[in-house]
Amino acid sequence: MKAPAPPRLAKPLSFRRGMRQLAAAMNDPTIISNLSKPAAAPANSGGSGNTRAKWLLLPVALIAVAASVGYWYATRDHATTDDAYTDGRAVMIAPRVAGLTVALAVTDNQRIRAGEVLPRREISARAV
Repeated sequence: MKAPAPPRLAKPLSFRRGMRQLAAAMNDPTIISNLSKPAAAPANSGGSGNTRAKWLLLPVALIAVAASVGYWYATRDHATTDDAYTDGRAVMIAPRVAGLTVALAVTDNQRIRAGEVLPRREISARAV
């Protein structure tokens, strides 16, 4: 014998009204007698659902671990900071001749020696 389902309410319960209904349900003898009986085992109680969930979760966990290790391996030599600053000498390069710079024979962070030609200039009659 099943306990009767509680009636559905059209409007939301207030806290006091809900507590009154809960107290009334707890004093209901049919609910108490149903609680004292052992619950019937489900028809398919082989535990396959729990085992299946574990087997489905295993590849997901392995992929997450592999992705974490790969990310660490790829970024292990990359240093980052929020309060970084640069330290070096900034040198102004001023031309001795007027003209248009056509090419610059250096790249970022390249070491240069004294006397190397850095910019290639086009000297025309307009610039003079």
